Amino acid sequence: MNLSTVVRSELNSQLKRLEAKHRDLNVSVDQYRTSRFLTRTQQVDLARLKKMKLATKDRILSIRKQVHTV
Repeated sequence: MNLSTVVRSELNSQLKRLEAKHRDLNVSVDQYRTSRFLTRTQQVDLARLKKMKLATKDRILSIRKQVHTV
């Protein structure tokens, strides 16, 4: 295996982990969306989860770009 193959393999591995994390965060966010009322603590937690989900999605997109350039 050459360096490009090793890098691509590592990026794909990271991508799979991040995609799984994004799915898990999505499930957590969806659980809050089913509630009619959220306490202040739940609202803060939901905002934190949404930020984490967005950051994870940004990282996924970044890695996808890297995979295509390697």
